[in-house]
Amino acid sequence: MVALDMHIDLDSSVYLDIYHVEKTRDGFQLSATLGDGWYEGEVVILSGGSVEVTFVDALLAEARLRSFFARVEPAELRHAIAEAVGSMTFCIESFPALDGRPADRIVALRSAGRTLGLPARSYSEQLDLPLRVGSGESSWQQVA
Repeated sequence: MVALDMHIDLDSSVYLDIYHVEKTRDGFQLSATLGDGWYEGEVVILSGGSVEVTFVDALLAEARLRSFFARVEPAELRHAIAEAVGSMTFCIESFPALDGRPADRIVALRSAGRTLGLPARSYSEQLDLPLRVGSGESSWQQVA
């Protein structure tokens, strides 16, 4: 969970709980839960040359999102998310794949000096195996 620096006075802190990250051609795609204690909603964040934020509740629960935006300014929120994601570094591991080529997966991230593990997508990713395929080293990559 990453606390967002909103640069404004709020009754509670706004957080981003990232549960999935994928490497894209230009950067990363993050799936996360965004919340402030009264509201929780899903966001999809695309990072590359710039950061784009999609609020899933804009389509699924517009009234809930509107009440959140009454407390938190959307432009300030997008800026805080872009700042947070822009400062993150992601750990990329090579996992064995059935076709013999290693499949790169993001398994952790660093933010504000803390390393946060990402949940496994399947049971096989939770196994404690010697998953050293390819270079044998984890690769940490900054958002471009």
